Amino acid sequence: MANPESPDSTNSRISSERYNNDPLFLQNSDNSAMQLVSNKLSGTNFQRWSRAVKIALVTKVKLGFIDGSCPAPAASSPNYN
Repeated sequence: MANPESPDSTNSRISSERYNNDPLFLQNSDNSAMQLVSNKLSGTNFQRWSRAVKIALVTKVKLGFIDGSCPAPAASSPNYN
């Protein structure tokens, strides 16, 4: 029986997965006006706020910018700007 996926759809899926896992890739919903968490940071809710922010950043594949696991690109990289 033949594989139902065409080579084009397989390549598209692989390309999509690569971009979805790249922290430098911006989704349509990634913008500076978007509110990541509903509760604002106050002196008494740091643990809850921090957990909510980490969950939101993991969901958007952006936590690496905060925890240091996403290194800055080299100055000669096209991604440097």
